[in-house]
Amino acid sequence: MKYTATVSDDFKKNTVWAILSVFLFIIVYVILLSFSILLTLFCGYFGIMIMVSHFHYTTLAIGISLIGLGILILVFLIKFIFKENATDKSNFIEITRQEEPQLFSLIDTIVEEVGTDFPKRVYLSEDVNAAVFYDSTFWSMFLPVKKNLQIGLGLINIVSQMELKAILAHEFGHFSQKSMKVGSYVHNVNQIIYNMLYENTSYSSFIQGFASINNLTALASYIAVGFIKVIQWILQKMYSIINIRYLKLSREMEFHADEVAAHVTGYMPLKTSLLRLDLAEHSYSSVIKFYSGKVSDCIRSKNVFKEQHSVMKFLASEINLEIKESYPLVTFEHINKYNKSKLNFTSQWTSHPSLKDRISALEKTNIVKENDDFKPANQLFSNIEILQETVTDQIFSKVQYKDSVTQYSLGDFTKAYTSDFYTNSYNKFYNNYYDSRNPIKFKEEYKQISFDGNISDLFSTEKIENIYISQALNNDIESLKHIGDKRNKIKSFDYDGIKYTRKNVKELIEKLSIELEECNLLNEENDKQIFAAFNNLALKTGKEKQFTEKHILFTNTEDFFNIKNDFLNDFIEKTNFFQYETSTAKIKEHVSKLYKLEEEFKKNINGILNNSHYASKLSDDTKTSFEKYISDKQIYFVEKEDIYNNDTILLLFICIQEFSDFLAQLMFDTKKDFLEFQAELMN
Repeated sequence: MKYTATVSDDFKKNTVWAILSVFLFIIVYVILLSFSILLTLFCGYFGIMIMVSHFHYTTLAIGISLIGLGILILVFLIKFIFKENATDKSNFIEITRQEEPQLFSLIDTIVEEVGTDFPKRVYLSEDVNAAVFYDSTFWSMFLPVKKNLQIGLGLINIVSQMELKAILAHEFGHFSQKSMKVGSYVHNVNQIIYNMLYENTSYSSFIQGFASINNLTALASYIAVGFIKVIQWILQKMYSIINIRYLKLSREMEFHADEVAAHVTGYMPLKTSLLRLDLAEHSYSSVIKFYSGKVSDCIRSKNVFKEQHSVMKFLASEINLEIKESYPLVTFEHINKYNKSKLNFTSQWTSHPSLKDRISALEKTNIVKENDDFKPANQLFSNIEILQETVTDQIFSKVQYKDSVTQYSLGDFTKAYTSDFYTNSYNKFYNNYYDSRNPIKFKEEYKQISFDGNISDLFSTEKIENIYISQALNNDIESLKHIGDKRNKIKSFDYDGIKYTRKNVKELIEKLSIELEECNLLNEENDKQIFAAFNNLALKTGKEKQFTEKHILFTNTEDFFNIKNDFLNDFIEKTNFFQYETSTAKIKEHVSKLYKLEEEFKKNINGILNNSHYASKLSDDTKTSFEKYISDKQIYFVEKEDIYNNDTILLLFICIQEFSDFLAQLMFDTKKDFLEFQAELMN
């Protein structure tokens, strides 16, 4: 039975505003295009007249330059017509009805219930999502275009059949109602303006080629660029208006598509899958990150998707989530367990509503259908393992190994992953207290503090919540400062359920700052009690000297980390110019500044290499990169050829990343060593 969704008042309002913004763009664009056509005709007429009046090399050059001036501006305004927005399908695997009849039968059911067309093609990818897409051009606004469906194996792998049905119903829901087509028009207008503002690489080459003919064409190109900059300034204002309207409409379209899905499966399957998605994505990226660390050992996965599911279940058990038929039941309360922020506003620059708002809207539909039996979506495929292994092969085909490769089985991976996980985690006794907080810095006076309570009480849920409250207060204050000084364009917001405007920001910041100070004092007092508790244990076990030495070592390492990390952030900032097109003179200026700061960076690297304790934490590849980098002056820009030296720039960024990784690992190792020593004092 085909479902016809209702359209909310907010959807109607944002649709109207979106349509008006499109009409405004059309009016502005027609004016600009008319001006450009007139200018082109004017330049063309006088260019031809000059050439035929007295045919000579000079008059020919003047005529061509005039004609080129008009054409350059006109081409800029119409180049978007020839732009095709094509999805990269190189890593997709197309599947057919004959190959996967059960999946196609499910899609048939969804298409019928939602009231839309069957996709032109169905593809599988490695991703942890699903999407309906099509290759579009300017003419897609006027001609019907068949959509394709892309389903990620990383998604299929972590949802039930009912949840997959809900997700696909949401995707098809975007195209099922006539009212949704407005979003497509606004999106295309957005793309047109974006193309004229930012996608100008080939056009810039076209201008440079014309300018290089002679001095007159160079002058014409300079004038054309001046006109284009004025046009771009106008379009930037238009882009801001249309983009905000598009993003607001997009948020309403998400709610609309969610409602479509709820009418197909009931609201629960989409809710449970949305809540699990973060954990699933984290699990998949954890697998990929694990193997990125095994490249030097020539180890790769046989099936990353089996490993993704294994990691997801493992992580769920670590945080005590209920697991039903191998699927963790993630709750919204769990996701926001440590999110204590009370600040609530909708950013005008987000295209999707928050997860909290989506779940709330889904629950309000109160549409309940058949219960989910959590039958795996993987079972819809005739041979899911072959597909998973094929896509896994695709993923690792991009990696270059120096020797023959070993494929980990699921058992090999699970053993190695859990070992790494515990190696890179703090002792469970601390109850995650130190995940985002460091032990208090050593002070001799703290040894005079007495403690006679239960140590485990110092790491209670209440104590940990207080840490996250202080972090939330600090983040909220920073966000409010951005609102107050207009870096964030928000004019009104909610805090703890109370509505505020920008004029209330200063008063609210003062109030929250007092709360933050009180919260920080409580955290500091608890840290002092922790110090006293373990210091007492060290005294009783005759390990006071070791306790003091390890605590001082941690304090010194923390200071070292902060100083070097601040320097590194400043150094990275000085390399940002590599990412942008700029003049040769500016490049030389930036490189000169970089060289001055680079001397200190090289001294830092040399200090690490010459410290046996630090050097022991470096891999052979890292040592080689560091030694190559500091051995000689690096040439980042070849002035004679007016080009960057990409090999040298790559070496620089490798060393920056390795230096950052070294600092993080040193800090973690020292902190864990100290925390493990404390925990051992209780045995």
